Amino acid sequence: MAVSLVAGGYQAEEAQVAAGKVKRPSEPAQFFTEEEQNQIISCVQEAEKATTAEILVRLERKCGEDPIERCRKLMDELGITRTKERTGILIYCSIEDHRVAIFGDEAIHAIVGTEGWKDACEKLASRFANGDFVDAICDAIHSMMPMLKENFPAYVVNPNELPDKPSFGE
Repeated sequence: MAVSLVAGGYQAEEAQVAAGKVKRPSEPAQFFTEEEQNQIISCVQEAEKATTAEILVRLERKCGEDPIERCRKLMDELGITRTKERTGILIYCSIEDHRVAIFGDEAIHAIVGTEGWKDACEKLASRFANGDFVDAICDAIHSMMPMLKENFPAYVVNPNELPDKPSFGE
């Protein structure tokens, strides 16, 4: 497994208040509305149609450790390391710790490297800080797409190996 990039904490609550946005529940499974979850699902499905990469979004209340270490554990726990070509990507966000990370499995990281995730991770952290949670995730996915399409183009038969729905933990 390979290390990818983690962005520092973001100040979501302050930015939300400044932007006049409503505070969200701290329970991960209730953080996104059904409509927002559907937007994320659509974005993941759109991306996965164009590439062999498999993207999983994970939302947790607290990270409790270094986000990269948490992502390493989740890669195995959530089955991301069991994709056929090791092309899984984990987009990780912790609500209360205000931490985000993007972590790629072996095949992805071999091409992208740590610096390759910088733009996507910075977009994720920045949009989260502004309280634009769904847009943050979708922007991060969209910013990865040119690299993924070029290096991991979709096959005619392109099985969906991971759930498209966000994963929620404690």
